Amino acid sequence: MKIDIDLHLHTNYSDGLESPEALVTRASRSGLRTIAVTDHDGIDGVQAAIDAGAGLDIRVIPGIEFSAEWIGGEAFGVEEAHTIHVLGYGIDLDSTTLTGKMREMLNNRAKRNEKLRRVFRKKDIDLSSSDLQEDSRGGFVGRRSFAAALVRKGYAASIEEAFSSGHLMGDPSVRAIRKEKINAEEAIRIIHAAGGKAFFA
Repeated sequence: MKIDIDLHLHTNYSDGLESPEALVTRASRSGLRTIAVTDHDGIDGVQAAIDAGAGLDIRVIPGIEFSAEWIGGEAFGVEEAHTIHVLGYGIDLDSTTLTGKMREMLNNRAKRNEKLRRVFRKKDIDLSSSDLQEDSRGGFVGRRSFAAALVRKGYAASIEEAFSSGHLMGDPSVRAIRKEKINAEEAIRIIHAAGGKAFFA
């Protein structure tokens, strides 16, 4: 039986490598008829994928993948925080609840990125906004963007080395700066408010 559906794809507006248009084109060439674009914590690339799909007779389901936190389970009498991924399918991209949360999360990411830049400045490594935008992958600046900038500036030979190096992305002072995660229950509420269905990845 041929499978012609893939409901968990990322574009370069998240941690994928291809633009929305290139992703849909590759999906078409692979024989897929229905796909869902579920970028991490963002929806900016979804409409472009839908538009590209219309021209290639591929149904593109608008989606999102929230990196969420769930507090539950106990270890030694203390509740633990767990990172889980919450997928939303069939969301309304114009939902004010959803778009408001996207603005908030983008602002939080920008603050996190500025903290990372300050940590690297203390190590005498200056990473400008343009350095990070060079590998922004559709406007998304994340930890991989920092690693790529470190490679381009000669501090590491590869992305993998930048992440594994104890004095670069693997440094405890860098790793301590974490992105704010949405609460899992809130992620589900937002997906439902946007008319979507929520699933755990």
